[in-house]
Formats: sequence, structure tokens, C-alpha cells
Amino acid sequence: MGKVKKVYKHKKIVSVGAAIKMGLKPYIDFYPIKKLTKIKPSTKTLAEMMQEDSPLKSWADLGNCAKDLYDTPGEALDVLARESIKVKKDKRDPRTYLLCLMLENEKQKKINKGKKFNKIIDEVLEQCCTYIDVDYDTVDIPKTEMVVGHRNKRVKYSRQKIIDRVVSKHDRLVIKQPSEYKDWVKNESHTVLKLLK
Repeated sequence: MGKVKKVYKHKKIVSVGAAIKMGLKPYIDFYPIKKLTKIKPSTKTLAEMMQEDSPLKSWADLGNCAKDLYDTPGEALDVLARESIKVKKDKRDPRTYLLCLMLENEKQKKINKGKKFNKIIDEVLEQCCTYIDVDYDTVDIPKTEMVVGHRNKRVKYSRQKIIDRVVSKHDRLVIKQPSEYKDWVKNESHTVLKLLK
């Protein structure tokens, strides 16, 4: 008869080395599997995570990135000089344009015809918060969803204050400077939306 192998079912094997010293063979008598550790959820914002993954983390990395993109240093300097002039002219954050574009598109939908602007913003407030750098979890829940004695414990902002901030950003761009907004939609919105897809 053949040799009977001992099966160590109840003994805890601390490591692979300890199992081999006991006379066990890997993948025959036991499987050397690492214990999984719990992954802690990240507390970083999306912008911080994108900054970490970006190849261009500081001005010191600009040269290395330019080597990959341009043949000569002169070409890189020309592009840098040309684009720096555009940045000085256009001081407004591109997220403001995207916020206004989203709100204008929401206004045009059939579902939202006849609704007040505050109500439309309230329905898409979570998306609006991403454009104004506010964590939606820290915004108070709507009064219609509030139950007596139940509130969000992490509240930092009143819901109406955030809605007012969004309305003021929209008014400053779309209502007070409609030509600037329309030019951006006509000339540059398609390039920005292409990058976001």
C-alpha cells in the first residue's frame, strides 16, 4: 500500500517556512495564500487623486514632459509663451463654464419647463457641488426628506447657501456676460467635453 499523508486541518500555519519545516509540500498539502487586509477608503478628493497620478506634478517636471511632446526646446518655449498669454486673458475657471453649460442644458429639458431655477439646481445639486469644490456629503439634506430628529451629522453647509452660490456663479457669467459665455460654448466647449469623455 501507498504512504498515507497527514492532513493538518486544525493546525494554524503561520508562514510558508513553518509549513515546509512541518514536512508539508506547497500546492499539495497546503496553498500559500496571503491573508487579505482590509482596504481603507480614501479620504482624498478627486482633484487630489488626479494630481497624484499626473505626470506633471510640479514645474520641475515640465522639462521631462516637454521632451516627450516636442522635438526641440524652442518649440516647447513657443507653445508655453503662446498659451501663457491666453491664461492671462481668461481668468475665469473652466469649471464655471461647465457648470453654466450643464445648468443651461437642464433648463432646456422638457421635464424642467415651468420649474423655478432654484428647484432645477436642487435636483442636480450633487453634480453642481463637483464644479464648485464642495463635498456633497457635507451639504444638508433637503427639507422634504428630513425626518424629525434625523439630520446629516457631517453638515457644514446649508443647502440653500450652496444653491445661492451656484445661482450667483451662473448669473455672473450667463446673465451679466452673455457674449463671453456664448463665445466659449461656440469655440471651446467641444474640446473640453471631448477631454471629459
